[in-house]
Parts: sequence; structure tokens; C-alpha cells
Amino acid sequence: MLKSLINYLYSLPVTYRKKILLLLDSVILSLSILIYYLLSPFKEVAINNTNNILLIWILLVIVSITIYIFTGSYKGLTRYLGSSTFYNFAYRNTLSIFICYFIFYLLKKDFFPIKGWIIIWILTTSLTGI
Repeated sequence: MLKSLINYLYSLPVTYRKKILLLLDSVILSLSILIYYLLSPFKEVAINNTNNILLIWILLVIVSITIYIFTGSYKGLTRYLGSSTFYNFAYRNTLSIFICYFIFYLLKKDFFPIKGWIIIWILTTSLTGI
């Protein structure tokens, strides 16, 4: 069943496969934030600042997907993933996290600790590499 699903996905036009990858990346980014939020020792602060979690989610998804698109992340990615692709994703995720952290720093939204950004980077990079 899984093999037939994979064969079906490979038979789709490239534009559809790229859209599916874009959707999957959005889900992975969202899942990373959700996992961090559920396991975070800063939940009490986060509960009082639900808007900050929402802002982090929106900002991270928009910044990351934009970086993925403009750095050519989806070119040639629809067939094979090698270790160099994983390293490229780690680099792109680092750039995304750094930009989001910098934007939060400029907005004086310091409720989210640097540890949180690092954990989200680890989760996102790990889930993307699967």
C-alpha cells in the first residue's frame, strides 16, 4: 500500500509534487512548534502569551517556506534525497530560525528563549530529514 502511494506520488506532475512538499514542510514546521510547546518548561508563560505562539508559527512558516523556495529547495527534490540535501535543509533551517529570532528581537518579543529556537531548529531539521 505504501509502495503504491509512493508510485502514485511519483507519477504526479512536478508542480503537484512541489505543492505537496510545500504542504508537508508547513506541517513539519507546525509540528515542531507544537512539540516544543507541549514539552516546554515555559508553558505557563506561553499560555499567557498565546498570541506570541501564533506569531512564532506564522512567522516561522512564512520565513522558512520563502527561504526554501528562493534557495531552490524544491528543485530536483521530488525524486531523491541524499545526505547533502539534509545538510542543505539544516542550513536553510538555521537561516530561518536566525531570521525569526532577529525579527522577534527587533519586535522586543523576548518571551521566547533562545533554547526554544534551538529546540525548534533541532525538531524541524530532524523531521525534515525523515
